[in-house]
Amino acid sequence: MSFLERIQAATLGFNGYARLGRDNASGFGFMAVILLIAMTISCIWSTIQFTRGMGAASDELAGIPDFTFSNGQVEFKEQMPYQVKTDDTLIVIDTTGQTGPEVLNGYRSGMLITRDRLYQIQPTGGIQEVDLSTIPFTLSKDSVIGFIQKLWIFIPIGYLFMYAFQLGFKALDACILGLVGLIYGSSTGRRVDFGLGFKLGLYAVTIPTLLQWIIPGWSTVPFSSAKGTMGFLGWWAIAILYLIMGLQAYFKNQDDQMQGGYYAGNP
Repeated sequence: MSFLERIQAATLGFNGYARLGRDNASGFGFMAVILLIAMTISCIWSTIQFTRGMGAASDELAGIPDFTFSNGQVEFKEQMPYQVKTDDTLIVIDTTGQTGPEVLNGYRSGMLITRDRLYQIQPTGGIQEVDLSTIPFTLSKDSVIGFIQKLWIFIPIGYLFMYAFQLGFKALDACILGLVGLIYGSSTGRRVDFGLGFKLGLYAVTIPTLLQWIIPGWSTVPFSSAKGTMGFLGWWAIAILYLIMGLQAYFKNQDDQMQGGYYAGNP
């Protein structure tokens, strides 16, 4: 069977599972390609969205005054103290030494940057002081903007690592479905080999895998949110439905062949 024939058999109805079950291929190579296609589409979409967000962040950062940080000291080219303030957040930059950490009192979050110190409000309360001389790198506004604009490259790299892990998880999913196949066989009086359940399980997760990686918000992580729980239940409901219906189509095809052979030999 060609790859396109396998996709059609695994997704369009259930009758194709009779052919998939008789096929010599294990199904793992098929799932590796399906997962690669789905994750590539997801990676492209995530990269586009991330790039847009980082582009907006770069534009916003470009609007602030020039600054440099080297040898543990901050140089800021603007009249000071420079403040960015909302109702409960305050960010202050003052390298003249005229502003102290007490300026942060009364705010839920915020920070003060002096020439060689960083003061930051902690989530639990209180102010943490950081000696900037302990930070060993050099920064400028242009270098920060350039770094932000190149962050997108970490998304494809992350997806490569996820792909390797996901292949392992798909094998585990197929093992679980193989056990479901054994339970189905014992409850119906059919002999279902674990290998058959495993193979058809790999095909049965085709649609859930595509939904998981292509549709934004589809999740298989239960209890993280209502959407995540529904995604998890929906994922397994679709996979088990395709497995059971696929096994029924496989055995029906076997029965039809046996009856055809019987009648052909016994007119």
